[in-house]
Amino acid sequence: MKALPACKCYRDYSIVDCVFGTLDGVLQSNQVTVRLKATMLLGRMFALPDRQVANGYQQLFSEFLKRLNDEDADVQIAAVNCAKACLETMNSSAVETSEILGGLSNSSLQLE
Repeated sequence: MKALPACKCYRDYSIVDCVFGTLDGVLQSNQVTVRLKATMLLGRMFALPDRQVANGYQQLFSEFLKRLNDEDADVQIAAVNCAKACLETMNSSAVETSEILGGLSNSSLQLE
């Protein structure tokens, strides 16, 4: 397994910023288990109540949504479950809500 790049966390950066900074590449990994774990981690983070994690990490959120159309069914299922959890905790007027619904719609169209 490929090692993650070194992360330098300074006082003005949180650990979350460092971790999230490496996850974009992890979501694009060739290894299914790596993508699956990253998808589930991000799904839990994005679904945190009263947090706007998706808003603060828009590019990472977009990459997470691409897992709804992942080539592996297990990753797709995990992404759908995470998207459901996000919808349950997000404000219905949030931009991310419409992005999730759009991603789910595109995912279901590809399954047909």
